[in-house]
Amino acid sequence: MKKLTCQNCKHTEDIKDMNIRENSKMYMIKTYYQLVEHPGLDIYLAVCFSCESLIVFAAKLLGGVEYFETIKIPSSGSKNLSCRFDDNHEPNTSQEFHGIYNYAHDTGAPDHVLKKLERIKK
Repeated sequence: MKKLTCQNCKHTEDIKDMNIRENSKMYMIKTYYQLVEHPGLDIYLAVCFSCESLIVFAAKLLGGVEYFETIKIPSSGSKNLSCRFDDNHEPNTSQEFHGIYNYAHDTGAPDHVLKKLERIKK
């Protein structure tokens, strides 16, 4: 089973059910972007609720995870990510977090996930 570990606080979750488990401390989405440096990989974004960080990673076919970046979500302002997406926009933690937040609301994520995301958004 694939596991995701926050590279900031080292909290680990099973990817399989982390978006629905009530006690999960992470939430992830698949992005519609590709990384310029790594074309062809399916890229995911995750939020670590333990340390309020954004994780950019790819799930590998044979199991395992390739991490690209983990950065704290700023409460004010935003920090640019060092990885570049294929549409040439300069992603930042605030922009990507809001994308995850909106995705969770639009897709009917469980209430406990929405509450955790709302707590970080403030």
